[in-house]
Amino acid sequence: MNLLGVLTLVGVFVVVLLAAMAISFFRIGRSSRRRAATWGRVARHLGLTWEGSTISGRLEGARVRLRREWVRMGSARGQTTIVSGDVVPASDMGLSVCRRRPFQRQASQLVGMSEIEVGDPEFEREHSIAADEPERVRVVLDREMRQVLQEAARTSPHFSVDDSGISIVFGPGEENERSLESSLRTAGRVARLMTERRERIPVAAPLRQHRQAWTAYAAAMGMECMDCPLYIRGRMECATISARAVRLASLRYRLEVLVRFDTPLGLGLSATPSSSTDAARSQACGQDEKLGDPVFDDAFTTRISRPEVLSSILDAETRQRLLEVQGLVDSVQLDDDGVTVRAAQIDPEPTAVPRLVALVRSLAGGIARNAAAVGSKISGPYR
Repeated sequence: MNLLGVLTLVGVFVVVLLAAMAISFFRIGRSSRRRAATWGRVARHLGLTWEGSTISGRLEGARVRLRREWVRMGSARGQTTIVSGDVVPASDMGLSVCRRRPFQRQASQLVGMSEIEVGDPEFEREHSIAADEPERVRVVLDREMRQVLQEAARTSPHFSVDDSGISIVFGPGEENERSLESSLRTAGRVARLMTERRERIPVAAPLRQHRQAWTAYAAAMGMECMDCPLYIRGRMECATISARAVRLASLRYRLEVLVRFDTPLGLGLSATPSSSTDAARSQACGQDEKLGDPVFDDAFTTRISRPEVLSSILDAETRQRLLEVQGLVDSVQLDDDGVTVRAAQIDPEPTAVPRLVALVRSLAGGIARNAAAVGSKISGPYR
């Protein structure tokens, strides 16, 4: 073949390739426009908000979302549509409910996994149910909830329920206006029912010894308390404070205490343990501000946009409290948004957590007062 023939073949190949790409982009654009029109109608009809690539809002009092996400499909990755109904905060049962796959029951029996029974043979035959403690999950999967999930299975077979709520995944060709609306309504209903029923769910067995101390402290401080998860939450000086037992694995929990200021301090403030990754990065960039307190300076790496006020924000009393908290837990971090405290396990002494929460409350209150005194953005009543 001469040079002219080769060039002709290359030209034909390029033209075909460009045409194929143009057709592909046209189809993608047309599909995106159709999806946008459908999603817009769904949002308007259900009274939800469409921002960016997510539709969100509340149905039956529960938070629902409709979005596109990248997921793995076999050996490849692709985008799919997902509807979810959220339970906030997530429960701690280790709950998992999904449509049963072929031979799944037999496979579970072979590896010694026991099936949870909820008194409904038909539902158990069609769904796989798992949780840490069967008696807790039976409170959630009552007759009304099972009926809602069976209806969902008929219209949206690719769904799963866990501690955080329900997730419905749309397969190719399953997404249309009717199915989206139906799925969003189902997601709101399931999340509402889960939220309502957890008021009757007993506390997890390993946490029973802690419940009385947490409840007593919450009542004394005017905080709300729940059992699933074991969680207390309330108000303090210009902030919200909470403590929660976070499930790690079956019947294993860690502790998380959070203080979130109503208005960020606006100081670019950060104090992290010197052993943390963030602290190492700050030190490498020369951003570690020293306070002339050898013990504190060795234990924490600090940053602030106004170095001249750091000693006023982290005064001697505040530094002592930070060190005291750090000595009780695995990690304590301070920033403009508040204080975050985490422990890898919960102290077996029931009164230990209320004492820690009281200490964190005192720490955060002192920081808020100091920040207000130097003219940061935080404001509000103090007591």
